[in-house]
Amino acid sequence: MQDNDKNLEKALLVGVSRIAKSGFGPGLNNLVVFPMYVDRYASHFGFTEDEVSILLQHYDKKEWLNEVKEWYGGYRAGNGICLYNPWSINQFIDTNTLKSHWVDTDTLSDMGS
Repeated sequence: MQDNDKNLEKALLVGVSRIAKSGFGPGLNNLVVFPMYVDRYASHFGFTEDEVSILLQHYDKKEWLNEVKEWYGGYRAGNGICLYNPWSINQFIDTNTLKSHWVDTDTLSDMGS
């Protein structure tokens, strides 16, 4: 990231691991962690069930709601809120395919220089 300073002003990194151990080094500063188990931040880590329902309705896929819930099941964040992974939901909307879309993404080490 350090050699990209002229092109990058801000970044948002989302993941389940603490970023300090990831090897980004001294170029990463002013880091703030917003844990999804804290009620204040819980609804900002994915699509809520209501949002998924609205998205499916908007894209004329409302009849898929039960299958989407079965496939992607959601995950529990703070205050028991159920969230859905935005990547998986968007990929389903785009491809009409219920599958594990994350297996098709690159890992951080594959992103190269």
